[in-house]
Amino acid sequence: ESAVFLRTNDLTGRNRYGDSRPTYLRGVVQLELVKPTRISRIVLELGAKVGTVWPEVTHVTKDLTETHKVFSASETVFSAPSNANT
Repeated sequence: ESAVFLRTNDLTGRNRYGDSRPTYLRGVVQLELVKPTRISRIVLELGAKVGTVWPEVTHVTKDLTETHKVFSASETVFSAPSNANT
């Protein structure tokens, strides 16, 4: 099975008391190429944001929106060996 597993111990956006288990994210990466292509590296970047819309905030004519980044991770899932002769 081709799968990517990411684990984080980052407490940002989680239970700040630290009594919860680490977060796991599991996903499948599928890359389809139309023609032969030389690939040197594949990096998977994941991010999560949470937003809140506060309708009709006092003294504001339009809705107020708050957005916070709660998770960010970058993982190299493939790296071709470097060729020292080139």
